[in-house]
Amino acid sequence: TEIYTLSTRRSSDLGQTVNLLALPSGVRIPLAGHVFMNSFRIIVVNTPQELQDALSVRANVFQQEQRISRELDFDGNDESSLNFVVYDADKSIATARVRFPDSKDIAKVERVAVISEYRGKKVGKIIMEYIDKHLTSLNVQKAYLDSQES
Repeated sequence: TEIYTLSTRRSSDLGQTVNLLALPSGVRIPLAGHVFMNSFRIIVVNTPQELQDALSVRANVFQQEQRISRELDFDGNDESSLNFVVYDADKSIATARVRFPDSKDIAKVERVAVISEYRGKKVGKIIMEYIDKHLTSLNVQKAYLDSQES
């Protein structure tokens, strides 16, 4: 499991708040324009429990809130996809999945969901930035965002 931690640090020499994405290697990447009160972990799903956490967020957002059918949401592609989950402590708060339906060079980002109490806190932007960096590390040439029909 790759664990990325997002945190906010006060920079005494710059006199400003800096948001950092900490990579598993220990490298910290500054992210501009984000204000968070908490630390978040972003992972690439690697275990059945992590996949269940992703599916739980989707069921909450798509099936309960948006009334998307379970069959449309859980379309059988999750096991063969890259799935990502954002956690606040141990609570799964956001998810997205990536598929490569036509080519390993072109990624289809889909099923992006953030639970209601975390909307407006730029969690969606953070997961998309992480996905972009992850896909770049895989040498993916293009990515596009897809949405499901209601």
